[in-house]
Amino acid sequence: RPERADSAMQSGPNAPALPYPITLRSTPSNSTISNLCQTRLMVKIALILSSTRAYETAMSGPTMVFRVDGMTCNHCKAAVESAIQKVPGVSEAIVELQRGEAQVRGDADPGDIVRAIEEEGYDASLLPGKTNG
Repeated sequence: RPERADSAMQSGPNAPALPYPITLRSTPSNSTISNLCQTRLMVKIALILSSTRAYETAMSGPTMVFRVDGMTCNHCKAAVESAIQKVPGVSEAIVELQRGEAQVRGDADPGDIVRAIEEEGYDASLLPGKTNG
């Protein structure tokens, strides 16, 4: 016998009345729910893996580390990051305010990155000992 959902919905003192009755015809089995959950999990894993591969491809290229002097606040940090990200060939730029360093990934010319930072009003130099690639 099907269970009437509208009677369950209306069983509280503040429960809203439905304008029409709703009848639940069937309840999915545990195996159906389990299969659905497994399928959704596999789809999520596939999406995560494809996103990770795309990120790794985008983040390819050598990592360069620059010393940046003169930054005193988060606005300075944001200005330097923005300037670096505008340089052709830069795929990622992370500026660390406390350390006074900028990590840059990509195949951009290091001289172009130094010039972009200096145009923002900061002193910059490539740190060859921390650079790979």
